[in-house]
Amino acid sequence: MTERDVVISGYGVAGELHAHLFAARPDARIVGVADPSQFRRAAAEDRFPGITTASTLHDLTVHTDIVVIATPPLFHDGDCWTAITRHHAHVLCEKPAIVDPVGGRHLGSIASEQQLVIWPVHNYLYAPAVRTMRNLLKSGAIGDIRQAYIDIERIAPSAAHTAWRRSTAEGGGILNDHGPHPLYLLSYFLGHNADAVSCRTDRGDHGVEQSARLGLKYSTTTADISLNWKSGARQSRYRFYGSKGQLTWERDKLTVITLSNTSAFCVDDLSAPGHTHASWTRSLHAEFLNLVDSGRQSRHWWHAVNVAAVLRAARVSECAGGRWADVAMLPE
Repeated sequence: MTERDVVISGYGVAGELHAHLFAARPDARIVGVADPSQFRRAAAEDRFPGITTASTLHDLTVHTDIVVIATPPLFHDGDCWTAITRHHAHVLCEKPAIVDPVGGRHLGSIASEQQLVIWPVHNYLYAPAVRTMRNLLKSGAIGDIRQAYIDIERIAPSAAHTAWRRSTAEGGGILNDHGPHPLYLLSYFLGHNADAVSCRTDRGDHGVEQSARLGLKYSTTTADISLNWKSGARQSRYRFYGSKGQLTWERDKLTVITLSNTSAFCVDDLSAPGHTHASWTRSLHAEFLNLVDSGRQSRHWWHAVNVAAVLRAARVSECAGGRWADVAMLPE
C-alpha cells in the first residue's frame, strides 16, 4: 500500500474535514497546510504535529503527492495552477472548482499530459439519495425528462464561512455557494450539459447575490433553479417531470408518480444542517485515490469546467437583464 503525502490549502471548515478524513486513512498523511490566518495555521500545527505551514500554497515548500484546495472560490484557479505546475501534485478542489472555464480546460489538458488527477469535490454525487434518484431516472421511471425544477432555500449564509460568502473579492454570493450543486447534478441526471442560461439575481448590502433564478435549456429538457439565502426555512426540493410521470425529492422523501402507480422512498435530506456528510466525502476520497493509484483519468473535471461555463454565462445574462446567454461549447 502506497502512503500519499497530502497538503491542505485553506484550513477552514471544509479544509479541516478533508484533513481529518485523509489523516484517518492508512494510505495518507497530512504533511502541510497553507492558510493566510496565523490562528488557523496554529490550529493545524496542534492537530498535526510536525507538519509544514505557510500563508499561501505557493510559499509552502514541503513535498506532497496531493493538494486539497479549500480556499474561497476566487483563489481556486490560482491554487489549482500552483498545485499542478509548482508542486506537480494531484488535485482535489472544493466547488466551484474553477471560475474561468477556458483556463480550466487548459489546466485539465496539462494535468492529463502530466498524468495528474484533478478532481472537483462534487460531494452530492456520493449521497445515496442522489444515486437512487439517478437510477430511477435512467431506468425510465418517468419516461423522457421534459422539465426540472430545483429550489434551494437557506435562512442565511453558513455561519462558518460567512466572511468569504459575503465578499465579492473572494467570490462570495449564492451563485458560487449553492449554484454548482444543482448544475452538476442536472448534468449527472440528464447526461449532457446546458446549451443556454438566463439569470436574474437580487444583491444585498455587500454587493453579492442573495438570491438567484436561473433558467436552463438542454437539448430536450428545460430546467429552473431557484437559490435563496433569504428564506424563512432551510430546505431543498427537486422535481422532475417526464413523458410518463413525475419524480419529487423533498427533505427525506422521494416520490415517483405515474398514471398507474405511486412509489415513495425514505432517503437522506440534503437540506439538513451538516450536509457535507463525512460519509459522502469519505467515498469521494476513496474514488479519487483509486484514480491516483491507477493512473487513470476521469471526466469529472470537465463537469466542473462546464459548471464554470454556465456560471459565467449566467452572469452575462444577469448583466443583460436576464436575457438568454449561450453556454460556450465544452467537452461533455
